[in-house]
Order: sequence, then C-alpha cells, then structure tokens
Amino acid sequence: MVELRRRGDRSVGQIAKDFDLTETAVRDWVKQAEVDAGERNGLTSSEREEPAALRRENRRLREDVDILKRASTPAANSPRCGGSWASPSPWARSGPPRTTPPARASTPR
Repeated sequence: MVELRRRGDRSVGQIAKDFDLTETAVRDWVKQAEVDAGERNGLTSSEREEPAALRRENRRLREDVDILKRASTPAANSPRCGGSWASPSPWARSGPPRTTPPARASTPR
C-alpha cells in the first residue's frame, strides 16, 4: 500500500477504498514509512517500540518481585509448605545486628 502511494500509481483515497481501510490509516502508514526511510523527521518504528518493550519488561519484573515477596511470607515457612513453625529461616536474625563482638565472661583463677 505504501509502495503504491510512493510510486504515485494511486491516491490515498483510492488505496483506502481498494483495501477497505480509512484514508487516515493509509496516510499514517505512508508518513511512518517516510520517517523510517529518513525522508521525514519523527520517531522511527523501532524508537516507538522501545518504550512499549521497556514497559512490558518492567511489568514482568514487578510480577516476579511480587511472586518472590509472596513466597517469602511466614505462610511459606509453614509445615504444609515443607517448613517448620519451630525452625525459623536460616537467614532470620534474632535481635539487632551486632556491631562489636560480645564480651568474654571472665573466669576466676
């Protein structure tokens, strides 16, 4: 369709009628083809696709994080899920983090 218009064989209206499209759609495709060919200023097709691809990737990564968050809840450590209520996660800390080593108890000599 774009090639038919570029060669000048048919008008935009005639192309739209022949292919049962709107004239606006055909004009937009012709303009985008001119941008992609460097004949007109604007965002190329690949530049238009990049933000959408990044949004899809961000959505997928957010879903992955959400799944990992749900998997790390206390329910995941329940006996039904293979864990034990009595044994906390090996990564869990009891109390605040230590900044200095504990003092040694002195023994009488």
